[in-house]
Amino acid sequence: MKNDGLSITSMILGIVGIVLTFIPGLNFVGIVCGILAIVFGVMSKNKINNSNNELSGLGMAKAGMILGIITIGIFIVTLAACGAILGSLT
Repeated sequence: MKNDGLSITSMILGIVGIVLTFIPGLNFVGIVCGILAIVFGVMSKNKINNSNNELSGLGMAKAGMILGIITIGIFIVTLAACGAILGSLT
């Protein structure tokens, strides 16, 4: 069986998204990577399920989706924390 390219892309974007979320100035690029990881993961999952066992990579697609969701969660928590810090300064 051949791995689906979208599943690999989803997992890589999820990993890159988490890393970039922690780098100041690049966290907005990280959130874009996280969103793309979810989109590509869903597309890959549907493609694999409809391929009659000709494609593999379902685990990588799921990992990409999970990493994308974690990336978005980290981004939201970071924004809330920055907002709370800036709100307490005034």
